[in-house]
Amino acid sequence: MTRRALWWVGIGTLLVGVTCDAIWQRNGPTAIDPLATVAVGRRPAALALDDRTGRAFAVNNLDNTISVLDTHRGQLVRTLSVRPYGLRPALQAIAVDTRIGRAYAAGSGFTFKSPTSAFVSTVVILDTRRAGVVKSVSLPGLVRGVAVDDRTGRVFVLVDGNAMNHGDVAVLDATTGGLLRTVPVGASPVALAVDDRAGRLLVVNQGMSTSGSLTIRGTVSVLDARNGQLVRSVTVGQRPMDVAIDARTGRAFISNSVSDTISVIDTRGGRVLATVAAGRQPDAMAVDEQAGHLFVTNVAANTVSMLDARGGAFLRTVHVGLRPLVATVDTRTHRVLVANDVSGTATVLDSATGLVVRTVRVGLDPVDAAVDERTGRAFVLNLSADGARPSSLPLVNRIRALVGRIVAGPAREPTGSVNVIDMTR
Repeated sequence: MTRRALWWVGIGTLLVGVTCDAIWQRNGPTAIDPLATVAVGRRPAALALDDRTGRAFAVNNLDNTISVLDTHRGQLVRTLSVRPYGLRPALQAIAVDTRIGRAYAAGSGFTFKSPTSAFVSTVVILDTRRAGVVKSVSLPGLVRGVAVDDRTGRVFVLVDGNAMNHGDVAVLDATTGGLLRTVPVGASPVALAVDDRAGRLLVVNQGMSTSGSLTIRGTVSVLDARNGQLVRSVTVGQRPMDVAIDARTGRAFISNSVSDTISVIDTRGGRVLATVAAGRQPDAMAVDEQAGHLFVTNVAANTVSMLDARGGAFLRTVHVGLRPLVATVDTRTHRVLVANDVSGTATVLDSATGLVVRTVRVGLDPVDAAVDERTGRAFVLNLSADGARPSSLPLVNRIRALVGRIVAGPAREPTGSVNVIDMTR
């Protein structure tokens, strides 16, 4: 596409953006500024916290760095450069074991050396107290996610892209990083989560259709978190996206984005207990176990559904910003944070009532969020730092940034950012 064609496309999308933003500004809530905005690396992908050491770790996909933040001061402490294996490697995920003070950052690159996969993955083990690299571990496949069970001392790395048309879970020793076993799961895995009370790992698989259709139903692989063995595989809705755990009740919730439903699963037995209706295109989820409420972002409806976490009964619908893609919860303050992709805002909800408490400006394209419950602060990770907008029209700024990235290319892509938000107010 020529620069002139890009120019006309930009003008057309700009006019659409102005119209959408005018509607949003007329009907949307007034947003306040965050406590602080911290610049990180280029194209950040994931964020994890260690509340014992007061550190947050953001993995940056484009420059293969890890930004380390002080969660108490809301400042950048240091930036770690890592060297993942493979050609054109990129960091994708991170998880923390707070008990032993370790973080596990994972990424993938291309390889021609493996007979089973075109990808090779790297797990970089960090000491969260010193914010330094301990060692790196190589695995075959393309990383889809990382989870930690600090009770059993296990790290679970979800990988895809092998020649057998199924995903795998690599089980590592959390202290040594040694590979204990590899467990096959379903096709096209996208998410995983641990129920540490039940001793179960749940892996969400979207399934594979030879025709490219989205109508194929997904599955959930239920594994024993202690030995990694497969307990059961159950069928859920079409195109499942996320999994959330309520450890108190032993329930797992799966968002099925094409079916517009939530599957409720008994984590210990691996049985589907119920399937309940959600909004249009349910995606990210968060559970407040003490309040007994599940919050589901409905991307196509720009809403959040609040459900009873015990039985899955629908309670209420809350309107938030445009394209809500991220959700996290602070169980101490009973606040839920929902990051809205197009609006460039974060909506804070009361987890007991579901009512909107406030709306906070964040950067462009928020991709992840986490809460430090000791400090009562939330951290929102954004692809672009552009937090203080010269224009009050969020979609205009998003289109402007997108066109700028296409023209400039990845070498000049802007740095990401982390917004610090007070969840106690």
